[in-house]
Amino acid sequence: MSKKNNGGKEQRKISLEELKKILENHQLWLETNKKKGKKGDLSYLNLSGFALSNLDLSYINIIGTDLSFSELRFCNFNFANIRDSDLSNANLTGARFFRANLSYNNFKDSKLEYVAFIGCNIDNISFENVNFSSTVTKESNFNDCMLTIKQISQIRNFLNSNRENIEDEASFEIEELKNELEEQKKQLAAAQEGEKERIESATKFTKEKLEETKAILAKERAAKESTKEDIENGITHLQAPNSYLQSQINIQYWLTRVYGFLTILTIGFLAYYIGCHYSEFKAGLTEKTTFLQWLFYGLPIGICFSLIITFINQINSRLKNVINLHEKRRYVDSISGGLKAVQELSENNKEARTRISGVLDEILNNTIKLSEKLQEDVLLDEKPIDNKVSVSLKELKDLLSK
Repeated sequence: MSKKNNGGKEQRKISLEELKKILENHQLWLETNKKKGKKGDLSYLNLSGFALSNLDLSYINIIGTDLSFSELRFCNFNFANIRDSDLSNANLTGARFFRANLSYNNFKDSKLEYVAFIGCNIDNISFENVNFSSTVTKESNFNDCMLTIKQISQIRNFLNSNRENIEDEASFEIEELKNELEEQKKQLAAAQEGEKERIESATKFTKEKLEETKAILAKERAAKESTKEDIENGITHLQAPNSYLQSQINIQYWLTRVYGFLTILTIGFLAYYIGCHYSEFKAGLTEKTTFLQWLFYGLPIGICFSLIITFINQINSRLKNVINLHEKRRYVDSISGGLKAVQELSENNKEARTRISGVLDEILNNTIKLSEKLQEDVLLDEKPIDNKVSVSLKELKDLLSK
């Protein structure tokens, strides 16, 4: 069950395991100079009858706590904050209070043998039935405390009879505090040195990473420049077959026009010949007409028909060549466009450059195969066109694969 302290706030009952954990964390907090653990706080707890002897409770907070009938022998309460708590019937033999704040507490019937109150703020405390015959109270203020004449005499007598011992103990306390302060200074200096080393190590690591990043960026920049140069070279290589294809297309168009003109001219001559000689031949046609006369009249007509068929076949061949050459040029243009797309993307996107380069390689292979296949049917003046497109694309592929 919980009970209320003097302030009216309920005091919580705590288990031994929980209390042990609080004290262990507080001890770690003291030993590591507040770096680890946690400062102890035993406020508003019901610790009546608990055995807490031989503990270092420096800087601990004990507010509104019931410590009645508890064992607190040889505990260290230096700089502790103990207020509004019940320490009645507590055994504080050999306990030390240095610069502790002790206000509004109840020490009724408590045992204070060989207890030292040095530099403490002692306000509004009940010391009813307390024996001060062996209690050190150096430089402590007893403000509004209920002390009997006997207790005051005990304090004076002890001070007078043990002044030298008290001064020695006070000097020992001061020396101990000085040593503790020096130790804390050393720990602080060591911590600062360690922090300095960590900062230097982190700075060195950051510089190394920065240099590594710069090297990677320089390498990437060089790769981009190399890729850009290769692409520009590839586009330059494609300009040669494009010019060649255009010239071949123009030649085919001109030849088509020539053969067309010859066809029309032959048809005109044929019409003229038949118109001029048919009536004459028909009029002179008799049973005595010889084969030579028939041959002499029909040979020009046969020659004209043969020329017309030949010219039409040539026109058809030229048109087929134009279609094939346009098809090749279209593929060359697609490669050129692909290269320009890679060039644009290669500026900022390495992944896109890699993927498009792979696709481009496949397009090159297919284009080369198609170029070689189309070459089989393309004839110019009884002689095949030099496959400069295929050669240039192969050179381009070799260039990009470097």
